[in-house]
Amino acid sequence: SDLDDPDKAELILRKRGYDMLVSKLEELWKIKSKKIKNDDLQSEHNYSALYPHKKVLIVKDEKSNPEFKKYLDSVKNIFRMTIDEIEFSKLEDNNSMDKYSLVRWLSREPAPDWIYKHNFSVDTNHIVQNPKRELFSWTREQSVSITNHRYGNIGFSPVFIDIS
Repeated sequence: SDLDDPDKAELILRKRGYDMLVSKLEELWKIKSKKIKNDDLQSEHNYSALYPHKKVLIVKDEKSNPEFKKYLDSVKNIFRMTIDEIEFSKLEDNNSMDKYSLVRWLSREPAPDWIYKHNFSVDTNHIVQNPKRELFSWTREQSVSITNHRYGNIGFSPVFIDIS
């Protein structure tokens, strides 16, 4: 489909504007930013939570147009994150890359091999209109499982056990 082709998807986003995507993304974040209980079990509680990346680097082929800048400003406000941009031609391997938790690769050029040696995620997904897919490009999910053992805390038992 047209939305799977990055060039066509970006053109569609430019025509329609990023405003609709931003409003849907913000609406989705208000729901998904809270802990979500995934089950109704008595012995185990499973939660999932989304946490935004703190510092993101956007790698693009050329300078951003005003509409895209507006979109990034909205993303910064929704997720309370810092976003830096760099053109692919100016990207270089150095220690300053380690301050990012995510690199959003929007360049048509392939990501260089050295980029994977750093301690951050590399997201090669282009901007899409689907806010559910876009949400996971700006956040990371954490799942938490809390188990209640039938005897309470593990290591303790209602029956005395002589370990001598």
